Amino acid sequence: MKSEAELEADANIKEPPIVRNGCVYNRNKKTKREELLKDLLVVEIPCILSDDEIICKQCDGDMKQIAFNKIRDELEYVPAKVRIIRYM
Repeated sequence: MKSEAELEADANIKEPPIVRNGCVYNRNKKTKREELLKDLLVVEIPCILSDDEIICKQCDGDMKQIAFNKIRDELEYVPAKVRIIRYM
């Protein structure tokens, strides 16, 4: 559901440029980062809990993993190579 501000907004109006220290910057679209990273190698590193961390604190029962969720992405620079490190 859209808010009142979203309903009233005119999509044809451009955002004003950002001025810092006398220099004018135009705001980049958010999709530019995704476009730049789309062809990079992705290395996924599963983060596994230790035996002490998989015990439920409420019932002392064993917990089990049901899914991997993306925690964060990091860019790693290797000379002449860039890849995405994805923690799950």
